[in-house]
Amino acid sequence: ILVHLDHPPNPKCDATLEALESIPISRRGGCELRRVEAKFCVPESKLGSLPAIFGYFGGDLRARLIGRELLDSNGEAPSSELLVEKLVELGVLPGDDQRVDNESD
Repeated sequence: ILVHLDHPPNPKCDATLEALESIPISRRGGCELRRVEAKFCVPESKLGSLPAIFGYFGGDLRARLIGRELLDSNGEAPSSELLVEKLVELGVLPGDDQRVDNESD
């Protein structure tokens, strides 16, 4: 499961969620997406460190991308392509050789 911490006043959170949702399910290896409002799980003083994405497998946290780790080289929200690259690098999404191409998007 991929969990996106969302904070609506932060445009980088919105853009990151949009990029995440635009990744076809076949490219995500069937990985489910969940959106959680950050105000329910992050202290107000830490909301400025968003956006954030967490990857869970079998209930265990396996990967995380927070703030600068998630943003592109210009400090902007990642494109879906950059997001895929980062998530593959962390082992959250399957690499090109392990993709599930027979699912419909």
